[in-house]
Amino acid sequence: MRAHLPARLELPYVEQGDPAAVPVVLLPGVGDSHRIFGSILAHLPADIHAVALTPRGHGDATRPRAGYGTADLAGDLAEFLDALGHDDAVLVGASSGGLIAQRFAVDRPGRVRGLVFLGAPVTLRDNPEVEGITAELTDPIEPDHFRRLWTYLLPEPPPAPLLDMLVEDNLKVPSRIWHALFEGLVADDSDRGLAAVTAPSLTIWGDRDPIVPLDEQRARAEALPGGRLIVYPDAGHCFYLEHPARVAADIATFVRSL
Repeated sequence: MRAHLPARLELPYVEQGDPAAVPVVLLPGVGDSHRIFGSILAHLPADIHAVALTPRGHGDATRPRAGYGTADLAGDLAEFLDALGHDDAVLVGASSGGLIAQRFAVDRPGRVRGLVFLGAPVTLRDNPEVEGITAELTDPIEPDHFRRLWTYLLPEPPPAPLLDMLVEDNLKVPSRIWHALFEGLVADDSDRGLAAVTAPSLTIWGDRDPIVPLDEQRARAEALPGGRLIVYPDAGHCFYLEHPARVAADIATFVRSL
């Protein structure tokens, strides 16, 4: 399916579950598409109204020349919810997708029922681990660049078909958009507005995450209303690829508690 937004934007998405329930919108990390949530969607129960979205510039979405800051992507999310006829939603942000969810919740607290952060940074300012991801990216991007990146993000290599899919989606994003997205992520200051967030939250973190520190995750969970932190042992940054059944169960339990 494709959502048609103002400014000629088309964003691919998939939807499943009970259409009468509050939507649970899954937001992928930088460079990824909604396809990264395939395993989680397969494990979510039918009473969860799940919607996995591909943001602008990613996957097969429209690639405008500008508009890749977190405020732009959060604005697209607002228009996406409008297009689907929903006033609010539970937001699930994976990796840097959590910064989009965080930005949205700070700017539009009344439209958020709940927040789930999956290995999501609170901020990427002054984070040396992100500097090397795009530093040398120029077109054409070599597939091995992303294969090395996924090896870094996961303690164990993913199955070949999954890795091929992830790299295929990463390669769809031209280098100019990779650079623009990371500039927007590093510039994001939504962490300074967490006091505006009114929705309860669930933070999940893998204890072998090389990018996101635990103290940062704990601080956000403590700062948000009803914040809860779950640590997955022996899990990497993208643990939702390693443990999709457990992640789906934790999301479902959280959504049902709202």
